[in-house]
Amino acid sequence: MPVTRTLGPALVRHVLLARQLEDDLQRLSRNGDIGPVALPDHARIAMVAAAIALEPGDMVFGTRRDFPAALARGTTPDVFFCQALGRKGDLALGRGLPGAINDAEAGVALSDGSPATHLVHATGFGHAARVAGEDRVALALFGSSAQANGELHAALNFAQVNTARVIFVARGPLAGELPMTTAAEAWGIRAVSVSAHEGIKIANAVVKARAAAIAGEGPTIIEARYTDAQDWADITALQEADLWSTDQARLVNQEIEETCVRALRAARESEGVSVDTLFGQVYSRAPWFLA
Repeated sequence: MPVTRTLGPALVRHVLLARQLEDDLQRLSRNGDIGPVALPDHARIAMVAAAIALEPGDMVFGTRRDFPAALARGTTPDVFFCQALGRKGDLALGRGLPGAINDAEAGVALSDGSPATHLVHATGFGHAARVAGEDRVALALFGSSAQANGELHAALNFAQVNTARVIFVARGPLAGELPMTTAAEAWGIRAVSVSAHEGIKIANAVVKARAAAIAGEGPTIIEARYTDAQDWADITALQEADLWSTDQARLVNQEIEETCVRALRAARESEGVSVDTLFGQVYSRAPWFLA
């Protein structure tokens, strides 16, 4: 079955959901209800497309800006609002900035610190998968800030030397830095370039990169950057294939808005994370002064 038919409508739905959640979180931040939000902007298409092309056992590593990828992996708006507001049900017990989702069940690990530390972790996951002979891969999302960080270079070098099962996706705006398709030669890594505004093509590239990694061909870098805002090409492609219509868009947007309203209301009405959890999951054995 064509990737357009299997992934296209789901891709659009998750991008629209990400856009709604982005608006809601930004509003909460402006009102002072939560901390600052890292906005994905036009990179949300690449984030969703890359994540939605993975298999259930795979793992996504990114920063809190990559929260659209978590939505594509199945993390629900309820989890997002509980996490942002520090409510009971937050998987990180209120310890992360908005968007820093760590959801083992969905296969998502989004950090709120360095823009590149997670890339080393992704490579470690991909290396472990290869050593264990598991058909699993790591997806590592990163942007311009990571390219100025040595940990990106450590991750790429380790991944190539050890043929780690990892897919690197460069997303977000391209400023003055070199495109990864140019820089990738330094590590001998296969690199492909795809328009950041064409999610279906990005998903196809991830599917191919995943197959190559499982086959023992090593990591791939997918360049999905942009220099300016352009029309979202997937909508036109799906409309031409009779897979998306104006009526569908209206119904989906209405459903998404209602879902987010319910999720935010439920999060506001739930209990806050208890202070009793402050030292939980920190010590294997509590020291005497905390006992």
